[in-house]
Amino acid sequence: MKRAVSVAAALALLGGVACVLVLDDSDKVVTLKGEIGSEKAEFFKDPEVVKALKDEGLRVESYPMGSLTMIGKNLKDDYDFAFPANYEIAKKISDDAQISQALNSPFSSPMVVLAHRPAAELLKANGLAAQDAATNVWSLNMNSYLTELGRGRSWPDLAGWKADQGLGRSNIIITTTDPLSSSSGSTYIALLSYLLNGYNPVHSDAEATAVLPTLRLATKQQGAQKGTTEELLNDFRRSSNSLVFTYESEATELQDPDTVVLYPDTAYQTDHTIVAKNSQGEKLANLLKDNRRLQELETKHGFRNKSTPTWNAEPTRKGPVFMSNPTANAMKSPPESQWLKVLSTKAKEDR
Repeated sequence: MKRAVSVAAALALLGGVACVLVLDDSDKVVTLKGEIGSEKAEFFKDPEVVKALKDEGLRVESYPMGSLTMIGKNLKDDYDFAFPANYEIAKKISDDAQISQALNSPFSSPMVVLAHRPAAELLKANGLAAQDAATNVWSLNMNSYLTELGRGRSWPDLAGWKADQGLGRSNIIITTTDPLSSSSGSTYIALLSYLLNGYNPVHSDAEATAVLPTLRLATKQQGAQKGTTEELLNDFRRSSNSLVFTYESEATELQDPDTVVLYPDTAYQTDHTIVAKNSQGEKLANLLKDNRRLQELETKHGFRNKSTPTWNAEPTRKGPVFMSNPTANAMKSPPESQWLKVLSTKAKEDR
């Protein structure tokens, strides 16, 4: 802007009849700051997303973190929005901060389990996983997995295990983020507790007591848990025997034919929801929900929106196979937030 003014002034001093002021486009762009779930970091860093938002007058400075860590921050004065990974967390943030703007969920993510192909094939050979002959989509039998978890089975215990498969000798365990700081970790607790409670959300002390032994086992065997899915995926890339519970959108970033996406046979879909503190935050939410270009970019990054509720990866891409509609066998409802907090907290206790 200063350069444009200087040029115009110089023209005037040289006797120019007309003085044309050229405005820098940056004067028309509003900068927003917001907390986002780490699973959306790559989306907001994408140059195409940056340009699409700038074309609409917005520049977003995003700060990735575990979604649950946003609770209690009360949307700091210098933040315009929070963008956690699910509606329940967003509602808690909104209620705590007494936000008047309506909540907006522009896109969603089914939860999946990532595996390297040798691990997936061994699970399939032992009845824990299956691959659809028509679509090549993989699924994970969660009740069979819980049975193996309770038996403390390791990879060598499975029929067909060989030392040269690179699977190691550790227990068969799904790893997650920390359920006390990250939405994906707490979602795993919600899914397991739902299954253990007879396909119903836990809503009493007696039900919580009944499911906690298995939840503790599922948590303790993981060892130290990561705070974000980004850290979890880094571990997955380094370890051949990892089973990682994460967002489907994270898998679309993996251009690796060795990666298999396993869809739990009881589906859980999270709605990424924006808490807007002001009108500019609200503008961002509406653009992410309704702007056609941004919808296309959301799909590129593996998020499902109203324009693509069912989809599949581009057939030419190298990488895992995705399910067109993963919500057919969705759980009826998650536990209420207070019960999920109880389950997540006690699942990490030793007793």
